[in-house]
Amino acid sequence: MGRDSKGLLLPSALMAVAGAVTAAATAEWWLAPVGLAAAGLFWVLRPRASSELPSGLDAAHRFRAQRLLETRDRLMGELDSAPAVVKETLAVSAIRVRDLSQKFLRLVAKHQEIEGFLRSEADRQGVLEREQLRRQMESAVDAIARDRFRAALAAKDAQLKSRDELRRGLDRLDGELATIQASLDNVIVQLVRMKSAEARGSFESESGQVEKTLGALTSEIDTVAETLESVYSSESRQRIG
Repeated sequence: MGRDSKGLLLPSALMAVAGAVTAAATAEWWLAPVGLAAAGLFWVLRPRASSELPSGLDAAHRFRAQRLLETRDRLMGELDSAPAVVKETLAVSAIRVRDLSQKFLRLVAKHQEIEGFLRSEADRQGVLEREQLRRQMESAVDAIARDRFRAALAAKDAQLKSRDELRRGLDRLDGELATIQASLDNVIVQLVRMKSAEARGSFESESGQVEKTLGALTSEIDTVAETLESVYSSESRQRIG
């Protein structure tokens, strides 16, 4: 068992014990299984950053992925060390953080793949091919040949339009990844405030804000992923065709 796993095992175990002690002291025995369940959840979701980086990332994309994983690990650490009542309240948030991180990593890899394609010789070649088709269409003497060149030119224009959409999608993905990183950094601050609020007996508003933030990010990243995949798949089909 690694150092990080040992570091997270103790707070999780303490949470389970806290749930049992609270249940015994208050005679509310339903708290015991709740505490055990939450402790188990946070143990399952413990950080495993070293093995989660997608393979083949260049330096810039690897840095971006590692930065997110470090933030994710800090978040999980804050959640794992939170009082039992806070941890129980944010059990769903822990799942969202893990899910969001995995989607983020997949999109970082996709970002590199698309960026590489748009920088490739094939992308630049498309503009030259379009110009060649235009000249052939204009110089064609045979009407049927001219029509075929016109059809080929229209197909090439559709392909170039798809690549323009891909560039816009890549820009949007850049912004979305930056937003997720900044928002998760902010969630860490919210968690620290929650711990302080719990000590004063009121943390509901902060927990609601955390859930709202993570829910919105999950929805946004799903939308960006679907849009980008749709455009990229269309471009791939055109290249194969």
